[in-house]
Amino acid sequence: MSRENQKPAKRLKRNDLIAQRERQKLKHKLNKEMRKERKLNKNETKLDSKKIINEQDKVSNANETKSRVPKVSSYKKAQMEYERKDAEKKNKIEEAKKCHQEKQNALKNYKNSKKKKFRNLCKKTKNGQILMGRQIDTLLDKIEKNNK
Repeated sequence: MSRENQKPAKRLKRNDLIAQRERQKLKHKLNKEMRKERKLNKNETKLDSKKIINEQDKVSNANETKSRVPKVSSYKKAQMEYERKDAEKKNKIEEAKKCHQEKQNALKNYKNSKKKKFRNLCKKTKNGQILMGRQIDTLLDKIEKNNK
C-alpha cells in the first residue's frame, strides 16, 4: 500500500502521552520488584535447602543420597499470605469487640453505682425532709475510699 492510501496515524494528546509514560514506569517498577523477589526467593530456598540437607546428613548415614526440598509455588505463597493476613484481621476484630464489651460493662457498672448513690441521697421523709443518715453514710464511704 502506498502512503497516500493509508490514514494518518492519530496523534496522541499530551495527557495520553503522560498516562502512557506513567504506565510504562509502573510496569518497569513492578517487573524490577518481581525480579528482586525471585532472586531473594531463589537465595532463600538455596539456603533453606542447604540447612535442611546438612541437618539430614548429620542424622542419616553418609551413604544416603541428599534429598531436595520441594519449591513452594507462588500460588501457595499467596494463599499462605492471605490466610496470615486474614487471621490477623480476625484477631484485631476480636480484640476490638472485647475492648468495646469491657467499656460497655464499665459504663454500665458506673451508671448503676451512680443511680444507687442518687437514690440514697434523695430519700425523703413523708414530710419532704431529706434523710441525713444516708447522706452521712455516703460521705463516710467516700472518705474511707480516699484514705485507702
